[in-house]
Amino acid sequence: MSNQASARVSASSCPEWTWLSDSNSSATSQSIEWSRYSDVENRIIEEAFRARLPMATLDDVYIDFENNIQISNNDINDQKPIQRQVRRRTDTHLREERFTMNPISAKNPFSGLQGWTSDFIVHAKKELKLKKDKLPSNDSRIIQMLVDRATQGIIEEGKLAGKTCEAEWMANQLMQEKNNGLKRIWKCCARLYTMESFLYKKINETMRLIGSKEHENVWR
Repeated sequence: MSNQASARVSASSCPEWTWLSDSNSSATSQSIEWSRYSDVENRIIEEAFRARLPMATLDDVYIDFENNIQISNNDINDQKPIQRQVRRRTDTHLREERFTMNPISAKNPFSGLQGWTSDFIVHAKKELKLKKDKLPSNDSRIIQMLVDRATQGIIEEGKLAGKTCEAEWMANQLMQEKNNGLKRIWKCCARLYTMESFLYKKINETMRLIGSKEHENVWR
């Protein structure tokens, strides 16, 4: 679908943005290689496109809708053609990075337990000063506090990963659910975690180290 076509798509369809990654090919070549943006980048681009903005800003590039190109934030001469296609939601792609991440050598991965409770939960409760009778399930103020802390953490980790734009978009998604109840918040957290982005990589890296004394400064 042309980028100039209507931004309207059916509920069963999913717009996908790609960029020409093969520098030796042109957009009209018979054998070209298009690369997909991350899930979060795709949403940022699509939202700007539907809002009819002239451009969308990502962490490494910005998207020029008028000329259908991405331009490097560091080199204006580094430009690549882009395209928008509308696919069925059932046409999903295997996210290979989820299966090829570098292994982390922890002495006791996933093993930190105090009784039946994970070390991470124990230390999180201490850090957040949560008492036994003060649980998110029965206190909306705690839910809102957890959302605030989570969004702050997402933005901080995003800056460290060089993914500030992605982090701000994800934090905003979570903040929109802050006052909508625990179920909506959990669903939002699950959706953000399953999206292709820096976030799931950082969470996986950290959770695999829980219980490791050697990496205690990371997971605590």
